[in-house]
Amino acid sequence: MMKLLKSLLLLLCITLPLAVPVWGKASSSPNPAIERLLKSGSKAIGATVDIPLLSEFYGKRNYTTAWQLHESSAKTTVKEFAAFVHATLDEHGLGDRGYPFHALEERVNVGTNEALAQADIIASDIVLRMARSLSGQDPIPHSKLHTWPLSRDKTDIAGGLNKAINDGRVPEFLEHLAPQVKAYAKLKEALKLYREIADKGGWTRVKSGGVIQEGFEDDRLLQIHNRLAQEGFMPFPNSPVPEKAYGPALVEGMKQFQETHGLYPDGNIGPETFRAMNVTARERIDQIRVNLARIRQSPSDAWENIVINIPSAQLSYYRQGEVVYEAPVVVGRVDRPSPLVKSAIYEMIINPSWYVPSSIAEKDLLPKWEKDPEFLEKQGIHHRGGGGDGMLRQDPGPLNSLGRIKFNFQNAFAVYLHGTPHQELFGKDDRTRSSGCIRLKDPAELALIFMKNNPDWTPDRLQKRIDSMKTQRVTPPSKTPIKLLYWSAIVDQKDRVQFFNDVYGLDAEWAKLL
Repeated sequence: MMKLLKSLLLLLCITLPLAVPVWGKASSSPNPAIERLLKSGSKAIGATVDIPLLSEFYGKRNYTTAWQLHESSAKTTVKEFAAFVHATLDEHGLGDRGYPFHALEERVNVGTNEALAQADIIASDIVLRMARSLSGQDPIPHSKLHTWPLSRDKTDIAGGLNKAINDGRVPEFLEHLAPQVKAYAKLKEALKLYREIADKGGWTRVKSGGVIQEGFEDDRLLQIHNRLAQEGFMPFPNSPVPEKAYGPALVEGMKQFQETHGLYPDGNIGPETFRAMNVTARERIDQIRVNLARIRQSPSDAWENIVINIPSAQLSYYRQGEVVYEAPVVVGRVDRPSPLVKSAIYEMIINPSWYVPSSIAEKDLLPKWEKDPEFLEKQGIHHRGGGGDGMLRQDPGPLNSLGRIKFNFQNAFAVYLHGTPHQELFGKDDRTRSSGCIRLKDPAELALIFMKNNPDWTPDRLQKRIDSMKTQRVTPPSKTPIKLLYWSAIVDQKDRVQFFNDVYGLDAEWAKLL
């Protein structure tokens, strides 16, 4: 995009001296009409614009014009300016809803001093609006559980644009407002690729049905081969494909597909794999656009320390951008979702007791107790008397629902990380099965990472503490930052774009705001 823009600007500079959108000083004298129009509001300007931001911007310029709209060739250049803005918005997955292109062109066509002052304000509003979006200052969805917990430092876009105009570096200013992280660049590349696929008609829809395993014969295999090849997952795209036998080349391509779609990569083609194959290219484009927006809202250290991605049900521990530990987790069910959180782990509890929340006692445990009066006793759960949460308590031990280690972090939702006796859950594609807390496959591994460089915390010594059955609260050497986030499309450590189910249906609300 930068090469395209520079080529456009070079052409404009050659043919239209100081014409829109030549990014340089437009005037050294104040324009009284600009100040008057801004004080009068959007109605006087003839377009819905951000009056406070524009007033700040023009105030820094002493109300001089920003763009050379009085030139005779301005009408042609405005069209090229609009084309540049559209191209930039497309590149970053942004929509053009509300951009006053028509009003800008209309005012330039009128050509009076008043109309050109209005046009100057409208052109500035378009660039400032684009700058606001690129810098992550757009509105985002808000809800009790799922407001995005990260934010970037605010950028002075009014001052930045004014300086960029004075320095003749507006393209660079806009380019550097967008996140300068690998994930953002790779998702932009993917957006372009999937748009090309969609423009060619998308990919072949695969008829779902029974599970297909390696060596099986099935009439759909050629269709499946073509589907994977369209998305670039076949390692040997020109190899002959048997009409019926599910052979090694196609199995390998399927495993790559599964790896990048949040599925267990065993090569077996079952219901979840069929579902993922039949998500359309247009739907993937929307996923990419939404997650580009989430990255624009996030600081560059979003991928540091512990990150739990809810759609992929995966925990990743980052140090300096590299994954040092990764494991599947179990997250909240759709009707009991895990929240989005930014916090820090301050405490580890070995052999925790579980004080059963009243909601879980009522919905999950009491129905089982009614069917089997000895159920609670078998599970080591005792009635403690009183009312409210904690009237039922489960003793520490191998049956404890929190497993053998629990990690606490501050949050408003009473969620935490913990182990579980139900290890079978970690082998499933769908791991939205908890009541909101995060279940860990092997919390002991995480404990040892926390207690790094402490000779008192070896695997053997930790196991002895667990075997003692005694509850022990441990404060790690330092608090470990943790984030519970929601990436339905993201880039992995191999620079591959991964797609995951929008398990809580949050993407649609983001898409409405793009």
